Amino acid sequence: KLIQSFKDDNGVPYALYGKKFPEFVEKSHSKIYQTQIKEWLKNEDLKDLRAALGKGGVVLDLGCGNGWSSISVAEEFPNTTVHAVDCDETSMEKANLNFAEAVSNKRVKADQIIPHCCYAHEANIPKGSVDLVMLFICLHDMYNPSEVLASAVDMLKPDAASWFLSSQTRILSLN
Repeated sequence: KLIQSFKDDNGVPYALYGKKFPEFVEKSHSKIYQTQIKEWLKNEDLKDLRAALGKGGVVLDLGCGNGWSSISVAEEFPNTTVHAVDCDETSMEKANLNFAEAVSNKRVKADQIIPHCCYAHEANIPKGSVDLVMLFICLHDMYNPSEVLASAVDMLKPDAASWFLSSQTRILSLN
């Protein structure tokens, strides 16, 4: 499948990584989202974004995976609507469980997080409504990152912010 995916330029479906892979991703990433997002948003340069989200903004969480990034933003901004978008069914099943638990534990409001198991351009999100688009540790998994980014453009407000978080690889010098 891997060799064929390179020939076809289709990528390997996330579901083929096996059942344990999403569990690993959730355990490693949820702690980052739950602790760091709130700290990042305290940055003085983001005061206008904080104000917009505090008033009831709209966030598009592309590649939301198990949903912890969506939950973290929704907790911090209870008046904000978060569109959690991921095309992987297994990830969205887990995200929906996490969303339901967050609502049950009163960490977020019911219907504050709107899940979409589809590609971004297929999600029912009004054009020009999004204040912040987030892509956290997911862009490198996508076989069509340019198309994914382009699909979100029409959804953004003119003054919207984009927030990317990616894995880092340490480059060692031989000198």
